[in-house]
Amino acid sequence: MSNRKSNTTSRSNVKAPKYSVIYCDPPWHYKARGMFNKGINHSSASKIYKTIKTDKLKTFPMKDIMARNSLLFMWVTSPLLADGIELIKAWGLKFATVGFVWNKVRKTPGSYTVSQCELVLIAKNGKIPVNRGARNIRQ
Repeated sequence: MSNRKSNTTSRSNVKAPKYSVIYCDPPWHYKARGMFNKGINHSSASKIYKTIKTDKLKTFPMKDIMARNSLLFMWVTSPLLADGIELIKAWGLKFATVGFVWNKVRKTPGSYTVSQCELVLIAKNGKIPVNRGARNIRQ
């Protein structure tokens, strides 16, 4: 038996593919309960789909599927921005910037202000891939 690190997933003996771009929309868990405003039920995410706490998301072996030089594009909501950056660091990646902002038509009441946008954070593993396309794409 060898102590060498294998390039296989823990679930099977099949080699995990390596990707230079990962597009990720984690099922974030929110601590807040559903909010009621003027009789309209603004449900929390957990009432719509199964959510996962940030500590559990940290256990996902993200770097196992990432190429040596690759980028992660990850959706995060404003209330969980700190969790998103923490998750990036836990996966051993380096936060680079906010790539895109989605200005939503449907607004959700937040704890402090109306939550109207979601962010796509960009993180990198290694160096930015060489074939990165245009550099003038606006947020």
